[in-house]
Amino acid sequence: MSSAQKGLRMLSALSLVGAANLVATLIVLLAGGNAPETLQLAAMAVQILVGVILGGFGIKIAVVPSWAVRLLPLIILGLLLSAANVALAIRSGMGLFAVCAAALVTVGIAAAAHLVDREARSA
Repeated sequence: MSSAQKGLRMLSALSLVGAANLVATLIVLLAGGNAPETLQLAAMAVQILVGVILGGFGIKIAVVPSWAVRLLPLIILGLLLSAANVALAIRSGMGLFAVCAAALVTVGIAAAAHLVDREARSA
């Protein structure tokens, strides 16, 4: 397994941890009475779902690198969703750290998947 594949596997595991962090952040915000507005709540819920799917597929693609191209639509969706969620979190001031951490992990997965795809095409 190459270093790019190991990096993708590690970042995919971090994506699963980031999704769990977003769930915990939502629970704390809702339990504390500081419920985010509906749009931010929906964006965080979808980002949790995309983070879990991206993490699961990323771990699979780290093992089978020729499938890295199949991850592209999910990466694009994750990047757009992360950008929108960061903007909403900045505007409301709630859940900013968790959202930014999940966005950085998504960017890392995009870069690692690109490296894995490049290695798979050159082999």
